[in-house]
Amino acid sequence: MIDTALLAARVVGFAATSSVRPAATCFAAQLLAAGLVHFEVAALPIHAAWSVSPLALGVGFAACLLEWFLQHTEGADELARALHVDKLLSAALAMPTTLLLVSLTSFADAGVASADAALAGAGLSPEARELVLDEAARQADGALGTAPAATAAPADDLALATRKLAASGRPPLEQGAFLALALMINLFLTWVRGEVRDFVESIHLERIWAWLETGGVFAGLALLSLAPALGLALVLLLATGSVAVWVGTRAAAAVADAARRRACPSCNRNIRVEAQRCRYCQAEVEPLRWLGEAPALAPAALVAPSEG
Repeated sequence: MIDTALLAARVVGFAATSSVRPAATCFAAQLLAAGLVHFEVAALPIHAAWSVSPLALGVGFAACLLEWFLQHTEGADELARALHVDKLLSAALAMPTTLLLVSLTSFADAGVASADAALAGAGLSPEARELVLDEAARQADGALGTAPAATAAPADDLALATRKLAASGRPPLEQGAFLALALMINLFLTWVRGEVRDFVESIHLERIWAWLETGGVFAGLALLSLAPALGLALVLLLATGSVAVWVGTRAAAAVADAARRRACPSCNRNIRVEAQRCRYCQAEVEPLRWLGEAPALAPAALVAPSEG
């Protein structure tokens, strides 16, 4: 049975990684769901079953490769950022990823367990209970048919799928909380990542940062599938580190900005050291530094001394 804490760890972790590599995260969620369904650990409702079909997995893998290529191709990442495609894609894929994870249910296993308990209460031996359950499973297969998951209508839109999620065996309030939490985490970390990336580019380490991001995300995705607790810890560590870098860059920027300001002699408001007029009281002031000049030199000091 998929435990709520286990599901929460995966939802939070996958929502965080989708802020950096949305296509790779969505494909990892597809692989996880396909594995759980294949080994009959969990089941997917009919509205989400198509997402683990061979065609859907192939599309997910192709999107993952395309994302990796764009993230490590000079100029492509900058274009995506200029058009805000990265943020839009991150938010767009965070919802289906979370929807797929929350849709994983154990209604088949839970039904078998309930039936087995009822038969045990009726006094049947374990062997007799197994025979009854096997026969019930065969009858159910014959009644429901064995159509492959790929035949489910993939045209169901996100809103319809979200409404159908109420039939997946989890309370609607719990499902809505998972979806809302995932989106909030995704949007916040996407914004933080943009701020950190701007700082990294200012010190010309964007290529190294891109590889570190990719390695960290793929390691986190692997752990989220195999050991969700460790994966969540790694993802939270990376997210906390990104937030710490962002806070540090904000503090450094504030210190640097303060060093480029001085008090106006007339109104005592902070103005730039290059200013020739106060923006607040409009009083003329003597600039302490020219634009682009590193040392604090007064205009008179910029005049070359005469010979002799």
